[in-house]
Amino acid sequence: MNAIDSLIRQAIAGRHPIEFAYDNKKRVANPYIYGKSKLKNLTISAYQTGGESSKKLPGWRPFLLDKMLNLKVLNDRTFVPTDPSYNPDDKFFLEVIAKVKQLP
Repeated sequence: MNAIDSLIRQAIAGRHPIEFAYDNKKRVANPYIYGKSKLKNLTISAYQTGGESSKKLPGWRPFLLDKMLNLKVLNDRTFVPTDPSYNPDDKFFLEVIAKVKQLP
């Protein structure tokens, strides 16, 4: 287990947003699922809420762990997983390592 793996697991378990650089852009996102994609890349499915993006914000994005830099868990904040578009059984993932539990 490397440092990014540990931080992602911590963020998902505590429902904490994360801040990181990806494709030369600063991002803030709520990580929901962490696992291996069908292409066997370690990936997170996250709802990006802030920072920069080439797409409209907020929105769902997959992020490859290999491309994430300067990852920080924002422990002073939490998010509530009530988004109706969250799919905890996302078929994008071949193997799920950690995921946010849906609230009733």
